[in-house]
Amino acid sequence: MPQATQIVPKYLHSHVETYINDYTQFEDAASTAVDNNYKFICVFRSGMGPDNVLLVKDNLKDFLATYGNSNYAKYGQPLMMPIAMLTSGTATVYSMRVMPDDAMNANSILVMQYRFDEAEKKMQIRYSSQYLDKTGLGEVASGSAAVNSSTKTFIEYLNKTASTLVKDSVQDEKTGLNWKQVPIATFCMSGRGVYGNNYRWRITRNLQYEKDYGIMMYTFETINTADSFNVDATYVGGLVSSTQYKSLTLINDILDDQEKGAVMMNIHVFDENVESVFDEYKKFMEGVGEVCPMDSADEFDIFTGHQVGETGSMGKIDSIEIISEAEGTEDINVDRLQGVALMGGDDGAFAGDEDTVAKATTQCYVKAFSGVYDNTILSDRRTPCDAILDADYPFEAKEILAEMINTRESCLAYIDAGTETTKSKMLAIQTASSGKDKETKLVPGEVINQYAVFNTRNLVKEFQHYTTKDPGTNKKCEVTVTYFYAQSLARHYKNYGSWVPFVKSRCQLSGHIKNSLEPAVDDLSYEFKEILYNNRFNYFETIDENTYQRAAQNTAQPENSDLMEENNMNTLFALKKQLERDCWNSLYDFTSSEDRARFSESENAKFASWIGSRLDTLNIIFDANEWEAERSIVHCYVSVQFRNLMKRVIIEIDVNKRNFTA
Repeated sequence: MPQATQIVPKYLHSHVETYINDYTQFEDAASTAVDNNYKFICVFRSGMGPDNVLLVKDNLKDFLATYGNSNYAKYGQPLMMPIAMLTSGTATVYSMRVMPDDAMNANSILVMQYRFDEAEKKMQIRYSSQYLDKTGLGEVASGSAAVNSSTKTFIEYLNKTASTLVKDSVQDEKTGLNWKQVPIATFCMSGRGVYGNNYRWRITRNLQYEKDYGIMMYTFETINTADSFNVDATYVGGLVSSTQYKSLTLINDILDDQEKGAVMMNIHVFDENVESVFDEYKKFMEGVGEVCPMDSADEFDIFTGHQVGETGSMGKIDSIEIISEAEGTEDINVDRLQGVALMGGDDGAFAGDEDTVAKATTQCYVKAFSGVYDNTILSDRRTPCDAILDADYPFEAKEILAEMINTRESCLAYIDAGTETTKSKMLAIQTASSGKDKETKLVPGEVINQYAVFNTRNLVKEFQHYTTKDPGTNKKCEVTVTYFYAQSLARHYKNYGSWVPFVKSRCQLSGHIKNSLEPAVDDLSYEFKEILYNNRFNYFETIDENTYQRAAQNTAQPENSDLMEENNMNTLFALKKQLERDCWNSLYDFTSSEDRARFSESENAKFASWIGSRLDTLNIIFDANEWEAERSIVHCYVSVQFRNLMKRVIIEIDVNKRNFTA
């Protein structure tokens, strides 16, 4: 029903606001004797991949190719979670690999040195590779060039630093000859970390594209040498933007046109330098009385010195000499078989001692869930999500995760109590003196009291953990029950629906080492279960020797109401999101009484199938009082009644007197 007081919108701009009124709260009497894939957000450490940015992954193969496999000893439970979700085949994961601020991208700067020999009427070209690390740019740049930044900023910094390599002349110490020097391209891994030092680049001519386009085109290869020698990615492009074609030819533009996160190695060509060198070459040829063999920079082969589409000596341009790499020099061939190595990749604080790594990891997770790295994590529109699962995160990260989920208010977050929780940490014994007698009773312990801060309907609290096998290493590891949810929650949503309670036989633990679930909750643990219920902790209960079923689905709100049930919250979130979407799409529509009536009828019809399955009743009315109408406000009144659940059963057995007959 409408609130007794007038709701005043928070903002003046065109928008949709939602208010949830919970009229189902009650005092508990003291007891006597749609998309096919379900979406998750995962934040983790891993050995490779783009960092501090959310990327969408909807299949396991793509995820593993981007981030690598799990390794519990190195990266803990968080990396196992998205792998488990994607293994189900019914999940989409918004994935974020985190890295500390002082980590570095492996990189390489391709430097061209060139000179003009008037006597020989030719241009000589040679190449070398430099790289940027935390101290600076090797021997090329002086001073400190420490970088503490995101990948995007680092790439910008790398290109800016590389551009300073332009010098009028560099004297060769051996020959005394002067060479001009310019950067031609930079190569930078999309993610930071030492893993990038295993990668190399190679540039070869692409004769087929040259013949098709009539300009110089090259194949840029990304080579991975971590386990063997594999070409992980290839891209075809030119060194300048061709004026002959409307389609993209510059390799920079071709890579920029790729889907976010799809490019493993970022490549940037300084096309302005290529064009400038061509202009110098063309002017030089005119000066020595020769005709320039090409008309424009897009035909200028600075790597092999050939005519477009031609190979061998017949296609070689006499006025261009490419000096091949030789022992004892820094010269390289861009098409060398083994590729050119990237260097400077650094894990930063993640390469420190155990305490340093733990501190840096916590900071990274806090920044990730705070939206510091990528603020799309805070937006339900940009990262729609059906559930967020804790993964034995540090407590500080859990607190920020809770803040994030309360800000979004669009799905549940499942908070765990780590893998060190014991029954003695969950419970305490309270002793009270009564005359000569002493009474003892169980009361909430350390963990329950610590987790009392998580007291909202948007959270679900879990405390148990078990032993399983790491899918990446096949070694035993200790995980919280949220790992099982990562394996099974999306499958449950698909098979039953998010509005069906995820309990009992529908949530039976699997994949665990026998009898490893701790702390155990048995059928006779009445006091323990009562404390868990009153403090809104869910639990798996022992069914037989090695069978455990989830026995509760409470949200963390302290009030007794229908919103204490996670299946009802899932339904409420689905309703809320659909109504918000429909209302947003209807902004600036006309709002006569007839218009509002049609809108009401349309929305009620849309949710008609929910009645009897997800809800007992549902009624949606769009209306506006005089005050609201004057301010172009339409008020959407939604009345819902959830279906009842059987949570407690009373069995009453009458034993009657025997009937005696003569």
